[in-house]
Amino acid sequence: KRFVDLVRFLVEKNYDAAHFHLFESAAIGRLASWAAGIPIRIRMNETPATLDGNTARRIELAMRKFDTHTVASSELIRSQYLQAGVKPAEVSVIYYGASIRTFSPGIITQNAARQALFQRFGIPISGPLVGMVAHFYAQLHNSNFAAERYWGQPIKLHRLFISAAQEVLKTRPDAVFVLAGGAFRETDRLYFEEMKQEVNDCGLSEHVFFTGMISNIQELLAALDLSVQC
Repeated sequence: KRFVDLVRFLVEKNYDAAHFHLFESAAIGRLASWAAGIPIRIRMNETPATLDGNTARRIELAMRKFDTHTVASSELIRSQYLQAGVKPAEVSVIYYGASIRTFSPGIITQNAARQALFQRFGIPISGPLVGMVAHFYAQLHNSNFAAERYWGQPIKLHRLFISAAQEVLKTRPDAVFVLAGGAFRETDRLYFEEMKQEVNDCGLSEHVFFTGMISNIQELLAALDLSVQC
């Protein structure tokens, strides 16, 4: 029923293009947008894990027939598609990034961004500010869906970030760390709570802060001295 409702919604809106990102939404969105007759259907693949796994790889390549184009976030991912037989003209690379125009001093200064961060989340900033913007996804199960090297691993390495914070604080006890991102599924929320508990157990609660879901990512990034992606 939800799939039918989605198709009806897309038909009513009469969209010219549809974009799919995460694996689950891509699987549903591809079929629904094709069924709704949307002429431009673009799949954005953000991780090589999709084409590394057995089941995930089969699903991804089978669903490609519903795409008009594929965007890979790295040359590695593009090479995976090419090795699987996808035509070079059907796969482009667009790297992750943020427009530097967004961080122009005329738009927002670091001090203003830090003040907003304190007012919104109560995060005291007296030294270097390090942050990571990433949703919390549960660890991958041991199954044929993903390659063996990903088994038991979270998609985003929040635990590594927390461990790194411990090391940094040994020489910069004034440093502050921010983890920004939400958790959607029940398993993801359990992982989120696990990371919060780990911060408390490590005695880092006065240095590592969780904002949850945020809408103004540019403002947060402008406040940071260092942004981490892992």
